Amino acid sequence: RHRPSTTLRAAAAGVATRPEDRARKIPALLWPAWTEKLAPNRLDREVAASALAASVLLVGSDLTHGAALRLLDPESPGRRVSHLMTTLGRSRAEGRSIGAIVELADYLDRTDTPIDYSRRRALDYSALLPEREWQDLCEEEGVNAGSARRWRAARHALFALVTGSRVDAAPFPDSLTGQARAMARDFLARAPVRVRQAVEGVAVAFLQANNIDEPLIWAPP
Repeated sequence: RHRPSTTLRAAAAGVATRPEDRARKIPALLWPAWTEKLAPNRLDREVAASALAASVLLVGSDLTHGAALRLLDPESPGRRVSHLMTTLGRSRAEGRSIGAIVELADYLDRTDTPIDYSRRRALDYSALLPEREWQDLCEEEGVNAGSARRWRAARHALFALVTGSRVDAAPFPDSLTGQARAMARDFLARAPVRVRQAVEGVAVAFLQANNIDEPLIWAPP
């Protein structure tokens, strides 16, 4: 009978944690395996993942939907995400999702997690995978580099991999639209294994160049 946000705000997480501190431990899009588990029937996976991540910040806080989103992704499609947040947990498939979000917040508050997502979101990505590096990478792996659109898709996908954010959140001058956005979202899943591994190597080198000694990706159990 209660709004999901009311239930989440009333719940007490493990320790008294500022939302800003918890936001450091959460990607702007909740981890894919968690999104699949907590919102299995939502058609727009990106909106669902954004709503779930923001919901974790609501636990035990006095944040509004908008304030929670701004800590993770100031440019997120706020209206669509907020609408999903107001209906979260109402369906049978999501019957346990609210309780799981509270447990996840409790786990994050009590655990020293290996990735600081806030720091990653604040990095300068202007030098990430320039077109010449992409072409050299493809030549080394014996694959066709394709058009500039394929390079942009790879670059945006790499940003999303490093930060856990939307491909549209990448601070590149060439924004994505339509088919290019879909290509970027699916790029790593569709790329040949050797290309994906090479791109992941670029991501690891980028983190090291920024003096960040963290695993490339991680998710709570």
